[in-house]
Amino acid sequence: MPAASLGRVPETRPGGSEESAAWMPAFASGVANPRLLAAGDLDGDGLADLALCPEGGRSLTIFRSQGNGRFDLKATVEVGFTPERIIVAHYAGSTLADVLAVNFTTRNATLFVSTSPFQFSGPTRLSLPVGATDLWSWQLNDHPAFELVWLIPSGLRVWTLVGDGKGVVEWPGLPQYLAFSPPSSPVRTWGDFTGDGVPEFAFCSLNPGELFLLTAAGAVALGRVPPGVSLVALSAGDVDGDGFVDLVALDHTGTIRILNLKGLRGGAG
Repeated sequence: MPAASLGRVPETRPGGSEESAAWMPAFASGVANPRLLAAGDLDGDGLADLALCPEGGRSLTIFRSQGNGRFDLKATVEVGFTPERIIVAHYAGSTLADVLAVNFTTRNATLFVSTSPFQFSGPTRLSLPVGATDLWSWQLNDHPAFELVWLIPSGLRVWTLVGDGKGVVEWPGLPQYLAFSPPSSPVRTWGDFTGDGVPEFAFCSLNPGELFLLTAAGAVALGRVPPGVSLVALSAGDVDGDGFVDLVALDHTGTIRILNLKGLRGGAG
């Protein structure tokens, strides 16, 4: 996929529709000085739940999705270090997602495997590839567990976790669609927003309040951030259970803002 030119990104819209995306009612999480966000199904009900972490925090706040854009506080997970990245994904291959926290600077990574809804086993420490600066996850083969896709100076490296994270298998090569350049915007996420089985990057550009999706055909405008709102993190997940991946945003006040992308299917890329 082409890298985005954040100075001037063409505002193409899927299918020529102005209604491809719509903001759901905002939800105040109560997390002060928020920094990190991850979405995934932690209780197996088909709805994306949330994990949040404040700036400099060493613990995660876990929320259960009600399916309407609102959430219930369910748990706090002590990480033991300050994460720079958190991911909620199915690493153990069960119906319950797991939680991964990573600090690239100190080279710390800890996996919390779900044992029941919003309950986790003792943390498993993971190693990091040398020079890793970012991480995404996706199910890249027929195995139900998600892979780790690391960004390193030479490109990308893919790992499969085995034994609930107690070991890793490094892939000798990459699927063709992983030959991408991620957008330079730090407010970005990776998910299958168009439903074609291939993940795309969504990001908030340096232009004030503009959200874009990178597809094989280029950048697609998703919409604008509400006036006066500054986004600090993005994630991807089906929050409302309609079968479509939503863009989940965290703003500077700790408010969760969900962009429903149901109208995007079939039009982008």
